[in-house]
Amino acid sequence: EGNPACWDAAYTFERCCGPPAPKPAAAIDWAALPQTYPECIQKGIVLRHAGEHAIFADMSTHGHKGCFQNDCKNTDKFDADDPGICARMCSELEECTHWTFGKQNGAQKCFMRKSDSGREQLVGWSAGSKACTPARLPHGFAALS
Repeated sequence: EGNPACWDAAYTFERCCGPPAPKPAAAIDWAALPQTYPECIQKGIVLRHAGEHAIFADMSTHGHKGCFQNDCKNTDKFDADDPGICARMCSELEECTHWTFGKQNGAQKCFMRKSDSGREQLVGWSAGSKACTPARLPHGFAALS
C-alpha cells in the first residue's frame, strides 16, 4: 500500500512524502530579460550553493537574523522580507553576480551567489542577476527604516 517506490533501500521522507525534488533548470540568458525591477526577477528558480557558488561576506548591513552559523559578518544568506533586499545586497558586493530568494526553515531568506550555476526549478523561489535591482532608496528613507 502507499507509494511502491518507497519500499526500497533509498526510502526517505522527502522522496516519498515531501514536496517533489527540484528539477534542473535550463540556462537563462539574463541579458535578454527585462532589465527593470521587478520584471527582471525569474520566478520558480533557485540558485543552489552546490559547494562552490556561494559568496561569504559581511551582510550585517542588510540582515541580522538567519545567517550562516548565526554570523552575519561571514555568511551567504540572511532573513529578508522581500527580494528587493537581496537585489540591493548583491549590487553592493563586488563578487556577487546573482541572488536568490525563498523560504528555508520557515523563514524568507536571501542568498548571494557568484554565478547562476546550481540553477534549479523550485516553486516559491525567485532569482535575479546583479543588474536586477530596484532603484536606490533615498538616504533619509534608509535612515528612518
